[in-house]
Amino acid sequence: MALPWNRNKSEGPKTMHIVLGFFYVVNFCLGVGFLGIPYSFYYSGYVAAIPTLLIIMVVSWINANYIVECMARAQALETHRISETVNKYSESQLLKDHSDMHPKFEISHRKFEQVEMCEIFYGKWAKYLYLIIVTVYSFLALWPASTVAGSAWASNLPFNFSTIMQCEENDFQHNILPPEPCLNSYYVSLTIFGFIVILLSLLDLKEQAIVQMTLGLLRFITIAAIVIYCIVNIAEIGNKCLVEDRLPSFNETYFIANATHPPPLRLFDFFGWMTSIPVFTYAIILHSGIPSLTHPIRQKQYIHWLVMAMFSTVGFCYFVLGIIVSLWFSADIQETCTLNWGELTKPPASLPLQILSYYIILFPSLDVVSAYPLGVHVIVNNVYVIITGQDTSEKPNHRFAKYDLLLRLSLRLVGATVPVLTAFGIANLITVLNFAGLFGFTICFGFPTALQLRSIYVCKKRFAHTLNKSPVAAIKGLQSVQETTPLIPAQEVRGNDQSLYMTPYSNRLFSHPIAAWMVGAVGFVLFSLTFASLFLHPKNEVCDPDRLFDKYEF
Repeated sequence: MALPWNRNKSEGPKTMHIVLGFFYVVNFCLGVGFLGIPYSFYYSGYVAAIPTLLIIMVVSWINANYIVECMARAQALETHRISETVNKYSESQLLKDHSDMHPKFEISHRKFEQVEMCEIFYGKWAKYLYLIIVTVYSFLALWPASTVAGSAWASNLPFNFSTIMQCEENDFQHNILPPEPCLNSYYVSLTIFGFIVILLSLLDLKEQAIVQMTLGLLRFITIAAIVIYCIVNIAEIGNKCLVEDRLPSFNETYFIANATHPPPLRLFDFFGWMTSIPVFTYAIILHSGIPSLTHPIRQKQYIHWLVMAMFSTVGFCYFVLGIIVSLWFSADIQETCTLNWGELTKPPASLPLQILSYYIILFPSLDVVSAYPLGVHVIVNNVYVIITGQDTSEKPNHRFAKYDLLLRLSLRLVGATVPVLTAFGIANLITVLNFAGLFGFTICFGFPTALQLRSIYVCKKRFAHTLNKSPVAAIKGLQSVQETTPLIPAQEVRGNDQSLYMTPYSNRLFSHPIAAWMVGAVGFVLFSLTFASLFLHPKNEVCDPDRLFDKYEF
């Protein structure tokens, strides 16, 4: 019988190239969160928004790398545990040398979810705490998907009845729920969306590499179309407020030609800045999905570079979106920025512009239809493991095995229905993102930092006896037993305690325990500001022609 670490490649999971893995992680991160970035940029002010988003991106990247490091440390501890078990029942000196080997920090075919790492490094109480937080966050993350689809469809589907009317552009602006009869249109759209995604969530997820890559490319095309449209208009006009809400007695061409100054930039607003922090945080949360998303990738030695590439790409998109879109729409910016294109789906806009506007508005809502079941399955898989003690990929062998299919379907039904029902009560994207961002902080900043500090302590304590022992014989013994080449070369011994926790994925500067404490302190400050922001609202602005006339000479 093969030893536990002698897994045949044919029995392993289906792997994918790292390029395809890049699209998976980008699609997981770059969801509906980007729709609130321009609104947050405008109302917080550029002086505050740019450095705040940069700090959140860097700290989030560091914490994402902490998750990757902890996966490698968990594997080293698991390998050490197996070696101790073998040593206990074996008389072979070769296998006994195995238990004294220097720790081999690698990410192999064994997957360690965060809920499992919490149990390894802290205990069962941490596992249940993480499960509660990630479940609540997942519900809150699916809630914005429902509101985006409901508002987009209500604003574009041709509802024309006495009590159900197609929504206008400003019906969702600064409102928890839109006014009637738009409200009824929103409810109908949400019901249609819920019916579709609940049915999809009940189905098992199949291989979807082509779908993920296609959606990733379309998402970049959508962002490019949004940015190019705004850049062209900024170059030609300067600001949307210059051509909006014009008094009938004024000639628009004369107004634009004689305007001597652009509208004043909103540089800083304290309340707007605080409410932007959870929106920025929600938009870059990837951490709960890192183990599952990186598990099928073949080139695991480059996972830390993959994480860096993802944050660089997403960060660039967010900065360009936030600055360019908010500069053009200014005070007219919607909480869901794609709704600003609603007026361009009708004449007198040209036909190509109408088609482009429909694409910009409807793509995010169509995208969430395919992404929504993924979020539901994240919730269900975590709850299923707690209830049954088994992973969903294993053959049912638990006390509820007879009703396994019914259990899974029931969990999926509940997981898919609750976020849609909550969207019936709140349709405002920024309000929902604020609550989602609050819980997202613990997933993005809290647990990764805590796991980093605890995993360092556990590894230093567990592997301290290897500092004064030569690992050469043990490594040779291990390779003769494994009969396979490790995915990452063994860590070289450096003769100090850093060799007991530094992995091939570690960064010399940020992986040090002192740096982890500093990252945790930044996360705590941001979390405190986010909690306070739940009770604050930025001062809303509109394109006021009287205000503009006072600032321009004719």
